[in-house]
Amino acid sequence: MDNDKRHLPPERIRQILSLHMQHCGKKNIAARTGISINSVRQIIAKFESLYANRSAEAGQTGLPDDSPAGDRQSPEKFADSLMKLPNELLDARFYAESHLMAARADTVADGKYYPDFAAIAALAVVEKRRPVSQVYRDYQEECRRQKASELSQAHFYKRINQEIEKINAENQDYYFIQDFNYGDYVEIDFTGDRYRLETNNGTVDCWVMVFAFPASYYAYATFVSAQSTIESCRAIRDMVTYLDHRMPAILKCDNYKGAITSHKGTSIFYNVNFQNFMRQLGMIIDPAPVRKPQRKSCVEHTVGLLESRIGGDGGFRSELRKTKSFRQHCDFLQQLVEKLINKAPFRKSADKTREFLFNTYERPRLKRADVIPSYEEVLEHIQVPPSYHINVGNHLYSVPHTCIRSCVEVHLTNDHVIVYRGGIEIARHLRKDGKPGEKGRTTDPRHCPPAHQEIMRNNERFGSPEAVLKIAGELDSAAGGLARFCRKKIEQQLGDPTLAIHNTLASCAAVIRLYESSPYPDLVSRACDEVLSRQPARMWNKAAVEQQYRKISDDELARRRSPGKPMINHLSADEAYY
Repeated sequence: MDNDKRHLPPERIRQILSLHMQHCGKKNIAARTGISINSVRQIIAKFESLYANRSAEAGQTGLPDDSPAGDRQSPEKFADSLMKLPNELLDARFYAESHLMAARADTVADGKYYPDFAAIAALAVVEKRRPVSQVYRDYQEECRRQKASELSQAHFYKRINQEIEKINAENQDYYFIQDFNYGDYVEIDFTGDRYRLETNNGTVDCWVMVFAFPASYYAYATFVSAQSTIESCRAIRDMVTYLDHRMPAILKCDNYKGAITSHKGTSIFYNVNFQNFMRQLGMIIDPAPVRKPQRKSCVEHTVGLLESRIGGDGGFRSELRKTKSFRQHCDFLQQLVEKLINKAPFRKSADKTREFLFNTYERPRLKRADVIPSYEEVLEHIQVPPSYHINVGNHLYSVPHTCIRSCVEVHLTNDHVIVYRGGIEIARHLRKDGKPGEKGRTTDPRHCPPAHQEIMRNNERFGSPEAVLKIAGELDSAAGGLARFCRKKIEQQLGDPTLAIHNTLASCAAVIRLYESSPYPDLVSRACDEVLSRQPARMWNKAAVEQQYRKISDDELARRRSPGKPMINHLSADEAYY
């Protein structure tokens, strides 16, 4: 039997025993049952061995204690008693390994304790991620408590592995099995699909950087504008912050240039800036082998879930077309990940979700991140142009105007652009990367010359239609011509989308400044009414109001100087205007 690799089911064993007790030959039994003659010989040989040792096996065969001794010595009675045994025990008599394969759960049979292997595999190994060696030690303790013999370690491991295979085979989200302990690893990867975000700084084309914990399968995702070192570090910082400053011990990453410069066999060259950031954070980098995605199959599977459950939804993409900050878009993405992946049924269970496994087992084992470093990249020295704005990442940032034509050193972090001169910080701005050919501008008023600061104050003063109407109403509350002009001008712009609001506000601001600088503002108010009533809408501007103001001033001066009228000291039209 030791060399026999065929395991006959209990019913076939009963057939062989029954025919053998009818004194059928081995060849006849093989022909009648369709079983090979070698298997028939082996079953009969095992029966004869059991019968020869019947006295030692009496307590394990199921024979009643009060049966006559003659019954115990009869081969027919002994065979009949064997055939009446339950399938598990009959199998155990003829196959030593059947103790592992078919024993009932949580029972003591033949003096050995058989645990509930399915429950152990599902709870202790799959869910709690406990090592099988530790589970086997707990099993040995239970055997001693029940005063029963224990199964061999090899048999125990074999049965546990079989139950794990059953669990994975029944799982719809099946992928490569990996053995990770809670709190040890997080895997990262990028989506192949790109997403277009409407932000306050314009349209941004992004990938999604996905984090997956292979022990609990919990997922975190955020948008990144590039698969670069600085964006990767920002995403890692966001992930650690989202988890209340907790992180795993090891980061398993892909071999992209932002993290790994070169990976050939055992020779790994890390991106220096990424390596420094991770060293300060306290997380170990573990690059996955080249062209072996199964080594990070958990995150590969999570990327597929994200693209199918979230990225393929038309409502998701339409939401990205709404203008928000980049941070708000990232928060919206993670909300969907929590709802559609982390809180969704997992392994056919609505209770044991990824979120449950993470909060119950993974989160307590994550280590605390005492300090989350800021990624910082030092650029080459830049000479400040006459505009006192330097170009960094297709965006213009101001520096003090006193630094024109001097060299400054620019440092980039995840969130800021920091400018140094002679080792002293002279400017700091929130980072706003732009697109090639579409340069934005960020200006700190303190960096501007006094004349430019005055212009900026005026621009801020007339920065909106509401502000313009409020100023005009307060200045010309009596006559109201100025306020009517500004209101009509803004209404014209609102009715014609081809007109730019910036030009409309600038035109209203110019007329308001004319009103404020004139010694006779009531004449400016009259000029505004005259322009509205006599000029077409396209002529409603400062030049027309100024021309009408001069005419009214000249007419008023001539009327007051006419005969019969007392002379008054009155400025000329030019003097009145200037």
